[in-house]
Amino acid sequence: MTLRKKTLLTVVFLFISLIAIFFFVSHSILSGNFARQEQHEVSEDVERVISALDTELSNLQTTAMDWAEWDDTYTFVQDNNPEYQESNLGLDTFLGLRLNLFIITDSTGKVIFSKTINLDDREEVTLPEGINKYIYDNAPVVNHTDIKDSISGFILLSEGPMVLASNPILTSKGEGPIRGTLIMGRFIQQSDIVRLAKIPWYLLPYSR
Repeated sequence: MTLRKKTLLTVVFLFISLIAIFFFVSHSILSGNFARQEQHEVSEDVERVISALDTELSNLQTTAMDWAEWDDTYTFVQDNNPEYQESNLGLDTFLGLRLNLFIITDSTGKVIFSKTINLDDREEVTLPEGINKYIYDNAPVVNHTDIKDSISGFILLSEGPMVLASNPILTSKGEGPIRGTLIMGRFIQQSDIVRLAKIPWYLLPYSR
């Protein structure tokens, strides 16, 4: 084999080797970038859902407070007036507020009103059995000792996860004495998680 051919083969071999090395390095870099990008996107989606759920909880807490600090509710605990139920606690209220659960107890923790609605079927259903342990006598959810006290969070029932908000029942001026507790609950469905995950980040409050 002539020197020229040997030189040409060496150049070709080096060229092929460089291409292989370049391909391998490029593939590794791109794969790493895609993996990091994918991980970053997943992390953003998780943070977005957490932030959205936090907003969902905050909104329910505000709604529960509005209803709990209301003279009509304050009076209802004392006289159990059926007009309050008929005027304020119909199906439209539950659908409008996206509520599944509405409970009112007196100052002793005794349930004087409860209603549970299946929002999909738009029908009243029985009170979730698992909720009982959260509203038994002296349970924190129904045992508010201060007018500024409030409890909110997520609970897991056999029917699924639920966001729950509990506030002491006061006058419209936010004054006591505390007459009882108002509890609102909303089931978190899989469709809600999907919906929340698609909310643009700029529409959600920043939280860490």
